[in-house]
Amino acid sequence: MSSFAEKSRRILTDLLAGSLSSLLVVAYAISFGALIFSFDQGAFLSQGMSVTLISSAVVGLVAAIFSSLPIIVAGPDSLATALIAITASGIAADVHTIGGQPVEVIATVLFALASSAVIAGMIFYILGHLRQGLLMQYLPYPVVGGFLAGSGYIIIIGALRLLIGTELNLTNLLAIPHKFPLSVLLATLICLALLIIPRWWKHYLLIPLTIIVGIALTYLAIFILGIDFETARQDRVIFQPLQVETAVPLPMINFSDVNWRVILDHAGELIVAMGVSLLTILMNTTGIEVMLKKDLDHDRELKVAGISNILSGLAGGIFGYQFFNRTNINFLAGATGRLSGIFSSLLCLGTLLVFPGVVAYFPRPVLAGLLAYVGIALMHAWVIKTYRQLNAYEYGLIILILTVIIFKGFMLGVLAGITGACVLFAFHYGRISAVKHEFSGTQNFSRCIRSADNLEILKVHSNQIFGVCLRGYIFFGSAHEIFVKCREKIDKGTKFNVLDFRQVLGLEASGGRVLLRLLDICKDRKIALILTAVKPQIRQQLESQGVSFAHILAFDDLAEGIQYVEESLLDHHESRSSESNISIEKQLAFHFSDNCHRHLLEYLKKSLVNKGEIIFKKGEPGDHLFFLCQGRVNVLGTLNEENAAKLNVFSDGTIFGETAVLSGKPRNAYVVADEDCVLYRLTIEDINRMGKENSATLLELQNYLLVTLASRLSSMSQTIEILI
Repeated sequence: MSSFAEKSRRILTDLLAGSLSSLLVVAYAISFGALIFSFDQGAFLSQGMSVTLISSAVVGLVAAIFSSLPIIVAGPDSLATALIAITASGIAADVHTIGGQPVEVIATVLFALASSAVIAGMIFYILGHLRQGLLMQYLPYPVVGGFLAGSGYIIIIGALRLLIGTELNLTNLLAIPHKFPLSVLLATLICLALLIIPRWWKHYLLIPLTIIVGIALTYLAIFILGIDFETARQDRVIFQPLQVETAVPLPMINFSDVNWRVILDHAGELIVAMGVSLLTILMNTTGIEVMLKKDLDHDRELKVAGISNILSGLAGGIFGYQFFNRTNINFLAGATGRLSGIFSSLLCLGTLLVFPGVVAYFPRPVLAGLLAYVGIALMHAWVIKTYRQLNAYEYGLIILILTVIIFKGFMLGVLAGITGACVLFAFHYGRISAVKHEFSGTQNFSRCIRSADNLEILKVHSNQIFGVCLRGYIFFGSAHEIFVKCREKIDKGTKFNVLDFRQVLGLEASGGRVLLRLLDICKDRKIALILTAVKPQIRQQLESQGVSFAHILAFDDLAEGIQYVEESLLDHHESRSSESNISIEKQLAFHFSDNCHRHLLEYLKKSLVNKGEIIFKKGEPGDHLFFLCQGRVNVLGTLNEENAAKLNVFSDGTIFGETAVLSGKPRNAYVVADEDCVLYRLTIEDINRMGKENSATLLELQNYLLVTLASRLSSMSQTIEILI
């Protein structure tokens, strides 16, 4: 019994919430119909209201049944409606201009609106199927704000046109209070009530109660003033008697009356309306998620909007999608299931099929006040509130879009917004340096571990190396910055210029031109230009712009490029030739006292290793270390030639293998001779024996190993800091 009572309570609650939602949906549908079909002095209002009512019923029903949120409410919305109203008026005016008859006007308008709804539905469904439900994140915030502010202006103009029934100009605008005082007063009261009351009382019943009170006030005023219905119609308080007809399904429109040329001329406006609808779907579903703290399937919502718009268009309707505010009202009214949305849609359909004449008695001032409220709320949100929220550039873009929409139309406003957003992006992105890090020879980025005397040589000649780690997308502003930095260093005597492209995402033509200029300077002054980590697509782009890699030294990564520079500097140094024949005595004498290095020699065992020979393997016990007297060895993560990762390179005069000896853990890499090598091995047994026989030598050895490890860790830390 309790379960039955609970189900009954939920059903009753959903029916009551659906009734409340239907009041709003019908009121907005009528107002949108009047807004869209206000051309030709409202001659086609009956068709217009049937179009918006059938759209509300079809879109709402499909969404209620298939949405990922059971209590969703859907139908035509103000933003897309504002654009559709402009398009419809433009189509009507163009058909009249070429001498078209009223039947051609309405046929062309109906076909344009219904077919665009079908096309939009297909696009929405495809995007949902491709899982593109979060496309909104790619649209700049100020552009959205400008579009919404412009939509608010269009809706306000539509509200005024609904009151006077003619095109707006300064004369007609000034005459409104004198010609239609009652309509203006009632519409103003409705609009002010919706704008002001929420400051003190925010409740989901505010809008429906205001509509009901507005209707009651209108007929109370008619009764008190003793105005008959005919006079009320002439004063534009209520509509002329309407025979609201069933909307004409798309396949049943008389295509011979459709002016195809006019539709093609206005295709751009319809595309913009589709884009705004897509944007609004994503905005509304995201807003509903935040409001109800429930996760929605954005891809599913796009597919639901797609199916509902296809069906709406085939039935002769217009765009429609998920509502934010009306879904919130449905939730606050206690709706828990799909029945509320289904019942709301059926009531809307019943209004069209069973009581169509009632629509004519819906007061114009209530509809105009409702539209004016929506328009003013949009302009207040995006013109007033954003003044303190956005920087001057972003706010200026909103005002630019709004101004162009007011004086030149919505299409030009869209173009101005997109153009302005691109200019703003280029301006702001251009202020972000493409140079992530600069470095000279004092930072050691190569993988080659060198002897102390070699490092000293490189330090002396560090001013001959200049490099930059680049990032992001390189275009005209950032490309010039790179050129200026490199040119300054060349003028100061650098011999090696290194450009690291590891974090470069792409570049436009300016990047290629800058490299060409830099390459010319380097060739003239016999300076090496080195590029590292250049992605294949970027290299191909540079080559297509005339950059010849025959005169550029290119390496797979920065470490290889710096190793080449270091080798070049050492090769040109006078002591380099004698270093290759360095003796173990000289190597030890550099780090140990005279007595200790002579004692240490007694414990070392000489080994000759051929090129390519494995010195030790990963996982082997770390029971000995090596002094590299001559040659070079590579430290590899694997022996697989395809995936071999060169972790480090040790050159003559260095020590390796000490980490495993000190830690007592197995080897963590392979070491392979890169060329014929002369090694001196020191085992753990010899180290232990040294401790017993000559503790002073052991102490110096331990100190040397600790200093070596600390130096390598410091160098590695510095390299990581620069590269990440």
